[in-house]
Amino acid sequence: MEEQMEQYIRVFIDQAKDLISELEKLISKLKKDTKDFEIITKIINIVHSLKGVSGMFGYRIIGFYSQKLELLYNMVRSNEVEISDELIEVTIKSVIHLRNLLNDPMLKNKEIESNHYKLLERINFLNNYCFK
Repeated sequence: MEEQMEQYIRVFIDQAKDLISELEKLISKLKKDTKDFEIITKIINIVHSLKGVSGMFGYRIIGFYSQKLELLYNMVRSNEVEISDELIEVTIKSVIHLRNLLNDPMLKNKEIESNHYKLLERINFLNNYCFK
């Protein structure tokens, strides 16, 4: 049973890596065309999927972090928050951070933990204070 769960977790990690890579590609496209509604929708779908699968396998920190990104991009989609250099920068750093979280899902590395809280603070700022 434990071996089977380990196999499921490996599949999850592979899927999460693919989702994060796709997110990275979409952010590059969004930098070039900040008005492309389709890209924004795809970003939301990816972070939503990442949130869902990470929660199923006990990667709660990734799930929570993805939820914050999803909220931010939902606000972008609903025209409450505009796409800014800050938003793009936070999302690029989030891609790197999500990859780090796959290797350190419990924030045992102090640098990753510190970065986690700094990025969440920036995301919360964008969610709360960057209205159009």
